[in-house]
Amino acid sequence: MRTFFSYTILLLAMTLLAMAAQCNAFNLFPYYFGDYKIHIRNGFSGNNMLKLQCSSMDDDLGEKSVRNGESFTISFHTSILAITSWECHISRSNVPLGIYHVFGCDYSFLKWCDFRECNWDVREDGIYLQDIPINKYVRWYAYPVSNSIFDKMRVHVINGLTNETLNVHCQSKDDDLGSHDVSVNEEYSWKFRLNFGDTTLFFCNLSWKGGHKSFDAYSSAITDECEESDCRWRGTDDGIYLFIIKHKEYVQNITSFEPPMFGKSNDRGFHYLNILCMMLIKWGLQEHW
Repeated sequence: MRTFFSYTILLLAMTLLAMAAQCNAFNLFPYYFGDYKIHIRNGFSGNNMLKLQCSSMDDDLGEKSVRNGESFTISFHTSILAITSWECHISRSNVPLGIYHVFGCDYSFLKWCDFRECNWDVREDGIYLQDIPINKYVRWYAYPVSNSIFDKMRVHVINGLTNETLNVHCQSKDDDLGSHDVSVNEEYSWKFRLNFGDTTLFFCNLSWKGGHKSFDAYSSAITDECEESDCRWRGTDDGIYLFIIKHKEYVQNITSFEPPMFGKSNDRGFHYLNILCMMLIKWGLQEHW
């Protein structure tokens, strides 16, 4: 019986590999899946050193010093589960500038990277990302203004859906604000004080019948975009929008809701079949070999 089960697991694994090869030939892998590179260039003026400490869920690359005009490169392969994420502590010489998210699996973000490499340029007035398809650098992050730790911040999450209740669940490293159902055109909001070092981070998960999305609702990187001490987010049918004070309007953030997982198809079946098969193989190996 054990031998038969072992052959069954082996056959399942071979079938999965054959399916993967066939799907790759037709470009049916998830849009985010593959080999990527992140390039971070020192674009400071003068002889200012760019100091980086970049990490993902699995790797901490330690502190790196990058000379003016030179770049630091991170090479990696994304997870099939769309959880690959990189962030970097960035400093000009010995002056900290903040923690910045430099890679995620959002479709709209990866379009800028042409689904292969993300080119960042750290300059005096902010951090720029290259829009590879049009070969243009655009300021993605402005450096935060100096806030007092005694300042109170407020974040608003508004339900802008057409006719659905929006579930909002937000938390920071220290506080879980719980799950809240928000009616159409209503909002959920909360106040907090900035911590020492201005490293306060709140992230939220928005969900409704049409889907869900997680995003950073507050970090030092978006302070300049908020209205004084208020950051206003609006979840709509086509994405999540941040109210940009200098434009005096809601502008779609990079956390827009993603298109179908596989190219232009609405079938997510292969994605979940892949995960299920991997779990079955792992269980079979543990239990019967």
